[in-house]
Amino acid sequence: MADALRRNNPDDYVRKSYDTMAHHVEMMLELQKRGAITFDYGNNIRGQAKDKRGVENAFDFPGFVPAYIRPLFCEGKGPFRFVALSGDPNDIAVCDEKLKELFPNNTRLLRWLTMAKEKIAFQGLPARICWLGMGDREIAGVAFNELVKEGKVNMGDSFCYFRNSELWLKSLHISVYKNGSYANHEPMRLRKLLLTKKEIKRLENKIKEKGLTIIPYKIQNVVLPKLKLF
Repeated sequence: MADALRRNNPDDYVRKSYDTMAHHVEMMLELQKRGAITFDYGNNIRGQAKDKRGVENAFDFPGFVPAYIRPLFCEGKGPFRFVALSGDPNDIAVCDEKLKELFPNNTRLLRWLTMAKEKIAFQGLPARICWLGMGDREIAGVAFNELVKEGKVNMGDSFCYFRNSELWLKSLHISVYKNGSYANHEPMRLRKLLLTKKEIKRLENKIKEKGLTIIPYKIQNVVLPKLKLF
C-alpha cells in the first residue's frame, strides 16, 4: 500500500510521512513523561517533527550519541572489536574470559560479556564488540596475540591457488545457515571462485611475475547463496 501511494501520489506520501514522524515523536515524549529512558538514534526524526509539524518540544529527549557515546569518547573509551577467523565460537569465548581476567573491576564490561554470551547469536564469523578505555585496548590486543601464539585460539589461514586454469579458495570457514536443512553446506569445503578467463589470466600472470600469494581479506554477502570476495 505504501509503495503504491509513493508511486501514485508522492506528495500525499510525503505529507503522511511527516504526520507519522510527528506522531512518533509525540509518543516518545509521552514515554519519557512516564519515566521511560527515551532517545533518538540519529535519524533526524526530532528535527522533522519540529520543522515540518510544529512539535516544539521534540528535542526534549536527547540523541543517542550525545547522551551515551560522546561521554565515553571524552573519557578515552571506544569500541574494541575482534573476529574469530577460524569460525570457531570457542575462540570468542576464550577471548571473553581473557578480558574478564584483565579487567576484573570493570563491572559494565563483565556484565556485557556475560549477557552477550547468553543472548546474542553469531552471524557468519563469530565476533564480539566491547568498549575499553585508552590503553586498555592495547593491553587486550597484546593479550590476544599471546593467545594466538600459545595456540589457545585458532586463526584460520585461507588462500587461493590455481588448478586447471581455475582459481580455488581453500581453508575459508563459512558457517552453515542456522535455519538450513540437510542440504546445508560444509563450512570448510574447497570453493571455486567465479571469474572470467581474462581475470584468471591476469591474476595468474601476477603470481608468476612477482611470486605473490592470493589471500582474501574481506567477504561480503551479496545475494544468498552467492558471496563476494575481496
